[in-house]
Amino acid sequence: SSELRWRLEKTGATVGMAVERIAQFERVRRNDPTLSDLDLSNSMMGDDSVCTLAAALKNNTVLKKIAMRRCEITAVGAKALAEALMFNKTLTKLILGSNNIGASGAVALAAALKINSTVVELGLFDSNIGDEGMIALADALQFNNTLKELNIQRNKFGPKGIIALADALKSNSAMECMRLQDEIQVEGMQALADMLKENISIMTLDLSGCGQPALYADISALLRDPARAAARKAAAGAWSDTKPAIEIPVQHRQ
Repeated sequence: SSELRWRLEKTGATVGMAVERIAQFERVRRNDPTLSDLDLSNSMMGDDSVCTLAAALKNNTVLKKIAMRRCEITAVGAKALAEALMFNKTLTKLILGSNNIGASGAVALAAALKINSTVVELGLFDSNIGDEGMIALADALQFNNTLKELNIQRNKFGPKGIIALADALKSNSAMECMRLQDEIQVEGMQALADMLKENISIMTLDLSGCGQPALYADISALLRDPARAAARKAAAGAWSDTKPAIEIPVQHRQ
């Protein structure tokens, strides 16, 4: 529509970019069977455009992945997407890294995760969610048994957020990959180590830049413990014998 085109151009998009994006949104709205993957990263689309996309996403039954890295999305856009996730039953991957969605945006997405049962990967790296957002996501993980990969690195969280996350993961049996690249204090690292003594599903734990080499070594040993791998295999009897216990080893860089 002319109004949407005006909104898109207002964000800095060229006429060509605006026209292309309108066409993409229309394909989502029409449930285009050939559109399963939509990457809008680096497009400066802003909240107005995201809200338009979110409205179309509610009734879409084809789209599997949406990536919107560095799109100038705030809590407003995140809340619209969260509402869409409460209706959408087919999206499996949502990547929103490097957008300032803040704690309130993360809280809204966390509430959606309590209801949504299809999203398996959520990317919120560098999104300024802080401890409040982390705690909300941790609470959601006590209800959600679908999400397998969560990227929340570089999010200015402290011990409270990490401890809440670790506590939630003790009883979560779906999560396989956590990316927490950030400086993590001793209390947080200890909480992660304690969590791995109870959680058997996590295979990848990215702790790049954690700054705690001694506790990192303990966590690495726990991830590689053959008994833990055997317990995971026994709990998921359908897994192939050839599936590696740890797909990507725990990572750590100073």
